[in-house]
Amino acid sequence: MTARTVSELLLDRIAATPKREAFRHRHGTSWHALTWSDVGERVRSIACGLRSLGLTDEARCAILSGTRIEWILVDLGVLCAGGATSTIYPASTADECAYIVADSASAFVFAENDTQVAKLIA
Repeated sequence: MTARTVSELLLDRIAATPKREAFRHRHGTSWHALTWSDVGERVRSIACGLRSLGLTDEARCAILSGTRIEWILVDLGVLCAGGATSTIYPASTADECAYIVADSASAFVFAENDTQVAKLIA
């Protein structure tokens, strides 16, 4: 059977090659690898966490972050939870962040660090 969604493609890949390296990312001064099984566990935790917090099908979640492994995992977690992702550039101002969150009707926002959280609070 052919996968119909990105979530199905991900789950198919995890089942087919659980021990293969999925991503390699920088952590401090060294590189770390995640297997497809690792990715599956982290994505499942994010998806289940979102559903337990009340995320409904097709609800939006914003990500306020630069490109990093956590961005990928959160995006996949949102998709697996049945949601949709809105993105916010980390260079966006507090007003721009507020506009994007409101315009997208995002139910949740993931922020990279305290600097990004401060924009959301403002």
